[in-house]
Amino acid sequence: MQGNKASQEGKDVDISDAGNPMPSVSPEDLPHCPRCQKGLLRPGVVWFGEALPVKTMSAVDKFVEKADIDLMIVIGTSAMVWPAAQYIEVARGRGARVAVINMDTQDGERNLTKRDWFFHGDA
Repeated sequence: MQGNKASQEGKDVDISDAGNPMPSVSPEDLPHCPRCQKGLLRPGVVWFGEALPVKTMSAVDKFVEKADIDLMIVIGTSAMVWPAAQYIEVARGRGARVAVINMDTQDGERNLTKRDWFFHGDA
């Protein structure tokens, strides 16, 4: 991601650092619905406060109940919000080791065991 071109030309910019300026983006430059060309496309994410899709949660539940899990990778989350947070303990209970990648060491190192890993930084 590039920041202010005048001061950041050709350099990688850490967008998680509030001190780095972010360029303005006009709505016309954002991706639009290919059918109607009016609405903006939504990224495939669940925003804070939104419910996770029931079908997705059901599929994950079935997977963690039956699958052999040797590693769970947790990226960029505090792992405090349920129901997703429970999957770390479920996987660990099935023998998995946990690898956490997070910019925030307080969030990332919470509830790790001696068998787990923590990587501080950007994923």
